Amino acid sequence: MTDTPTASLDWSDTATFTGDHAAKLIRCGAYDDTLEHIGKTCGECAEADPWSALVYAADLLPPERIDACAMAKPWVALEYAANLLPPELVDACAEADPVYALIYAADKLTPERLDACAKAEPWVALQYAAGKLTPQRLDACAKADPMAALRHAADQLTPERLAACLAALEG
Repeated sequence: MTDTPTASLDWSDTATFTGDHAAKLIRCGAYDDTLEHIGKTCGECAEADPWSALVYAADLLPPERIDACAMAKPWVALEYAANLLPPELVDACAEADPVYALIYAADKLTPERLDACAKAEPWVALQYAAGKLTPQRLDACAKADPMAALRHAADQLTPERLAACLAALEG
């Protein structure tokens, strides 16, 4: 058996694998952190491709560019850049996509936005954010989806709600 050399990926030619703007952002995120480059190339590429900017270079972008990208692609911002967003922008993204907010940014949401997201998506709230919900919202989510409550948050339910969830599934 002969050894076959393995080819290494040449990141300088990422345009072969992705769009040109994404390729520049990948290179920027991986190799270049000079302010001049960030101000020019990353800003232009972020405007053209906000998804790639948030995934590959969010920590290199100026705040106003992150904000613009987040408003263009809220779910991507919540998954990849929630730690870089100001609280009001996290809440705005959560309003646009409560599922991603509950999965990736529940710790960053205001109590009001967390409650609104849980009300909109009780199953997701029970699975990913049950420990962060108020007792009232946890109870409401369990009432809305007893199976999810039993599967993901049974240890957090009151004895009465636990019994009600079990009864709902039996009947």
